[in-house]
Formats: sequence, structure tokens, C-alpha cells
Amino acid sequence: MNSSQIIWKGNEIGVFEEKSMDMGYLDGVMTSNESIYAKQFVKLASELDYKTIMLNPKSGFRAYLKEETDFITHVLVMGITKKMELSLKMVVGKQEKIDWFIKNVPEERQLTTTYKKKGRNSAKTKDNNHNKLWSKLKSLWS
Repeated sequence: MNSSQIIWKGNEIGVFEEKSMDMGYLDGVMTSNESIYAKQFVKLASELDYKTIMLNPKSGFRAYLKEETDFITHVLVMGITKKMELSLKMVVGKQEKIDWFIKNVPEERQLTTTYKKKGRNSAKTKDNNHNKLWSKLKSLWS
């Protein structure tokens, strides 16, 4: 099968060895180059939920596959297993589709912060001036 460089956030992070392809979905094995970016990529990809990303591509993140001919394919990262089995979705077709993908799917998945209530004010910021400023800024966009 095909072998391609994986590029994430402008950095080569390893090699993707394609094992199967079906309707634009690629499954294969990633060989990491053990760089800081590669380790971050693996950590983020291992936290992804395949079904959620199929329903909402914006909940995943994007990367690129670069072949030996320097041809680049945009891919949506769907997840990775402990055995470094990587699932990707190719983004191909009309330029409008690729433009939408680049505009709406981040290079890095946004992490969500959850607060556990330990006391009455545990989720409040200590700096009230910061909270007031943030409220004013939010009201401008509402």
C-alpha cells in the first residue's frame, strides 16, 4: 500500500502506511518520528471519538498527507489506537469543499474545560475586573 509523510501544524510528525481505503476513509499505521509535535498529535488523536467526528467534522482536527511526489492531501483525523492504528478521512473534490474544511476544521482540537464544584465560588475567577471586562466583550458579540 501507499506510504506518506504526515504533516501537522506545518511539521512532519511521522509516516502513515495505508492498510485500507474505502470511500475516502483511510486506515493504516502511523510510525511517529517521536518529535514534540508527534507526541502532541498522538495525544490529541487518541482522545477523539470516531462517531462524533463522523457526525460533526468540526469536532476533529486536520492534517496533511504528503506523498513522495510532493502531492498533498488534506485529511480529517478521526482517531488513533494504542497500536498506532490511525483513521483518516480524505478531503478531496471541489475547491469550495477544501476551502470549507480549512476554514471550519481546526489544526488542533480545542480542549474543553470542566469545573467540579468544591465550594460556592470554585468556578469564579478571583479577578472581578476580568469578569466584568469579559462580560462587556461578550455583550458586544451578542
